[in-house]
Amino acid sequence: MSANILQGEFASVSQLVDSFGDEELSSAVNERIYSRQLISRLIVMRAKANVSQQDIADAMGCSQSRVSKLERGIDDNITVGDLGIYLRCCQHKCDWSFKPEDATIMDDIRQHAFTMANLLRSISSLCEGDSCMEKHAVSTHFETLLNMNRLIIDSLTSINNSEQHVESLVRSCSDPEQKRTPFNLVESSSDNTPEENATHTEATS
Repeated sequence: MSANILQGEFASVSQLVDSFGDEELSSAVNERIYSRQLISRLIVMRAKANVSQQDIADAMGCSQSRVSKLERGIDDNITVGDLGIYLRCCQHKCDWSFKPEDATIMDDIRQHAFTMANLLRSISSLCEGDSCMEKHAVSTHFETLLNMNRLIIDSLTSINNSEQHVESLVRSCSDPEQKRTPFNLVESSSDNTPEENATHTEATS
């Protein structure tokens, strides 16, 4: 078993534990990992920022042992206030997303699309007739367009028979007798996310 670990046969702790064939142990370990997703990310963030537990404790106004206990605990035990202080110490801020429990992957994609569109509009609004700003704003829009096209194409090519399906959709959209497109298109002039999409707000903590 140790040779398998050293050779990198397992991509995660979960895979390693699953290989033992003990369902009870596997369930317990996976539950523990799931319950510490946020805290695990915070610890990595703190290490990358070269911030000590004592630095966090000084900002929180508590002892270093309390921060250590927090990092050994589970996500449910961390308060919003402590999270905000921890993030600021690591030169980060919090961005909250709220969405219905029955939200689909497509809902998430639309939400991110609206967020990106609003960010691009924010850049456009900064130009105010400044030719230099306009040049950079256009460059940013174009770079975003190229990157998104590349990412979407990369994802498409991972789907079997994607070319055949794309050709079918293109024919459907170009058919003059087609009453409507098979897609749920958004209004290009919309500045806000529709109510049916997830609510997104930036935390002020």
